[in-house]
Amino acid sequence: MTSPKIVISVAVAGDRQLMVSDDHEVFIKDITMMKCAYFTAPRWARFVGMIEEIDSSVQRASYGKSTAYSKHIGATWYVSVDEKFPTVDDRCWYSHASKGNRLTPT
Repeated sequence: MTSPKIVISVAVAGDRQLMVSDDHEVFIKDITMMKCAYFTAPRWARFVGMIEEIDSSVQRASYGKSTAYSKHIGATWYVSVDEKFPTVDDRCWYSHASKGNRLTPT
C-alpha cells in the first residue's frame, strides 16, 4: 500500500508561488521571471532557522546601512543580503575556472 502524495502550492508575495512536494522539497518560483529556488528538507530547515538574521540584515539594508550577510545553506546554495538591493538573494553558486576557481553566483 502506498501513501497518498500531497503537494502544497501557495501564492506568496504577488507573483511568487511556494510549493512543497510530497518528499518535503520546497520550491519558491517567480512566475513572471520563471526562476525557481529549490530547497531540500535540510536546506529549508537551515534557511528557516536563519529567518531572524536575514530579516535583520534586510532591515539594515533598507535603511541604507552597510550589510554583507551571506550564509551557506547546503550544497552550492547560499543566502545573501547586501545594501545595494535590500532583498533576500538565494541562489546556487559555482566554481569558475577562468576566475581562479572563485565561487560565482548563477
